[in-house]
Amino acid sequence: MPHRPGQYPNARVSCIADCTASPAIDEARTRYSVLQDDVLYETLTVYETLLYSGLLRLPRGMPGEEKRRRVEAVVAGLGLRRSRDTIIGGFFRRGISGA
Repeated sequence: MPHRPGQYPNARVSCIADCTASPAIDEARTRYSVLQDDVLYETLTVYETLLYSGLLRLPRGMPGEEKRRRVEAVVAGLGLRRSRDTIIGGFFRRGISGA
């Protein structure tokens, strides 16, 4: 459903693109298969996992302290303060899902 102008006054749009009509995209979809699963390191904590992702994805020119502030904002925004220092865990290691 399309949004009305002014419906979300504080929202920011960084990019709008329609790639579905491109023949090159259609060919790539049929030719290549890429796994879309997230990889979480079971020995890292929730904070370390988010920080690692932030360090990889945020712009290189952004100072490290700003990246850490953003990670802290994500932790707070998602309500993860209590589990911030809990390890992710995995099949053989108890963590956030099995604590």
